[in-house]
Amino acid sequence: MRKQLYEYEKKGLVTYWRDAARSGIMFAQAHGGRAAGFDICVEPAYGQWTDLNAYDYLKAIPGAEAFAWDIGERGIWLVADGTYWRPRNGRQIIVQRFGTLAAPLASLTGVASGVFALPKAPEFPADLIAPNSRVVAQADVARTGANGTATLAIRLGTAGTTADSSIYQASMAATDALLAQIHQSARFGASTTTFYTLINTGQNAQATNGADRTTNVNTAAKMTGTVTISGANTLDSFAVLGYSFALEG
Repeated sequence: MRKQLYEYEKKGLVTYWRDAARSGIMFAQAHGGRAAGFDICVEPAYGQWTDLNAYDYLKAIPGAEAFAWDIGERGIWLVADGTYWRPRNGRQIIVQRFGTLAAPLASLTGVASGVFALPKAPEFPADLIAPNSRVVAQADVARTGANGTATLAIRLGTAGTTADSSIYQASMAATDALLAQIHQSARFGASTTTFYTLINTGQNAQATNGADRTTNVNTAAKMTGTVTISGANTLDSFAVLGYSFALEG
C-alpha cells in the first residue's frame, strides 16, 4: 500500500517531509524544478521497514538512501535501485554474535532435534530480500560427547523451525570436543519462493551436490535464520559459539 508523505518545512531549495503521524523527518528533497523532473534526495530517510517499504515513490529514485532502524541488531542502511531497497554498499550484516569456547551463546542438551535459542534471531522482514540477492550465513558449533552422529544445519524460512529450508547441512561426526564451522549462502533469483544452495561446495571447489530450496521460502513474508541439530543422540550436547547472517544484493 502506498503511503502519503506531507510537506513539513522548506529551507531554500530543500523540502523536508514527514509521515502523517509527524513522528519524524522521513527524508529531505532538493528541487531543481519539478517541471524539469529533478527530485533528488539530499538526506537519508529514517523509519521502520514497513513504512520505508511502503513509500514506493521514494524507492523509485535510484540512489535514494534510507536507514531501517528495526532490522537486525542496530538497524541497516539501504539504497534504492529504482524498484527495490537494497543493502547499501552491497552488504549489510543482519545479526553477528560471538561467544567463546568456555561461554557459548546457546546450547542444546538431551534432545535428538532442536533449534538453538540464539540471543538475537536473524529476521528478514517481508520484501527485504530483493531479486538477485543472497543471504550469507555462518555458524560455529561445538559438541560434547561421542554417542552418535548428528545433522547440523543453518536454515532460512517462514517457520523458524527444523522444517525450514536448509542453506547448509552436514553430518557432525561422533567425536567428543569436535568443532564445526559451517558457511554457505541462500541465493535468490527472480522467484520469491525459491533459493538455491551449493550445500557444502567451498570456494574455488567443485561438487555435484546443490539444491533448489522451496520449503517455507517466501520473500513476501518474514523469514528467520536458524541453527539446528537433528538426528542426535540425547546423551550428547551441542553449543553455538558464534553465528552471522548478512544480506547481499
